[in-house]
Amino acid sequence: MVQFTLTLALSMAVLAVAVPSEPILERSNGNCKNGVLYCGHTLDNMGWNYQTIKNACYASSYNNGQVPDDGQIEQSLFKCGASGGALVWVNNRTPCARGCVDGGSGNSDYCE
Repeated sequence: MVQFTLTLALSMAVLAVAVPSEPILERSNGNCKNGVLYCGHTLDNMGWNYQTIKNACYASSYNNGQVPDDGQIEQSLFKCGASGGALVWVNNRTPCARGCVDGGSGNSDYCE
């Protein structure tokens, strides 16, 4: 019993060190502000990569398990979730038809 308890305690300590506690979005190079809309290419310019964007989309229940493929990310709009760990793929989960426009610093991006 003592051996089991010690093994369990050590396993939990290793797990606590191995799993980062900060949300996915906070670990990206650029900060994502809650409620602001971002084009995929804007997130890319902020230091995000496609896999980080996809993982953050998977983390949001609003996407119903759907995530953009690599060819859709640049021209899609995303909204940062309140929890800081999810991205909502907006515009009915489709890329912008005529392109995604960077709205400038402090402003939401938008579909053209």
